[in-house]
Amino acid sequence: SDAAWQTFLAERVTPRFPAGFTVLDGHGQWLQRSTGRIIREPSTVIEIAAPRDAEVIWKLEQIRADYRQLFNKESVGLVVSESCSSF
Repeated sequence: SDAAWQTFLAERVTPRFPAGFTVLDGHGQWLQRSTGRIIREPSTVIEIAAPRDAEVIWKLEQIRADYRQLFNKESVGLVVSESCSSF
């Protein structure tokens, strides 16, 4: 639900990245390993601009683990890429 998602952001993401992030809604698909079926469902991407270091990677992995557990998801992706930005 939207309320559960907002609570997740407030309790699990914001404390780890208080400087900010962007949430994007999309449509995704993934292969369910247990059945071999293609699953299509709404998806959400959290974009975070942060230095690439061990602490940031650890925080991202914790967020992913929290989401997987709280929302009972088999597949939660993580993409880390280099970029140049300024604010």
